[in-house]
Amino acid sequence: MAALQNWDPSYEDLVDRPKLRLVTQDSLHQGFRQGVPVRVRVAQRKARRQRRQRIALVSAVVVSLAVLALPGSAFGGTNGAGLPGDAALSSQLASGTTYVVQTGDSLQSIATQVNPNNVTLVESLLKHELGSDVVVPGERILIP
Repeated sequence: MAALQNWDPSYEDLVDRPKLRLVTQDSLHQGFRQGVPVRVRVAQRKARRQRRQRIALVSAVVVSLAVLALPGSAFGGTNGAGLPGDAALSSQLASGTTYVVQTGDSLQSIATQVNPNNVTLVESLLKHELGSDVVVPGERILIP
């Protein structure tokens, strides 16, 4: 490969020389190149990019697993009785537990213990669970 190079005008005193000279690959001085060769820099850049991509992928997987490990109530979900997750932990009767009916209990009093915020919802769920409006002392009820 060859290139043409303009001759510097300060060399005007050299009249017998042409104004343009032919520069070949062999005549280039290799001392001008400094630092790491281009192919090494390209390989290093590629390795850094791959490392960043791997780190991003691993981070995304870890965050996804952490989110999946949290219960649904942590994101504003509700339990089976329609009670928000934070209130479900503080209620006396949790969803999925078995309650033994005491004397003096009614569906409304049990529903109030399960979800004091929405008694009618829990009461209708209890009616559906029992199949009637009447509770008998000693009866076992699965809290919805």
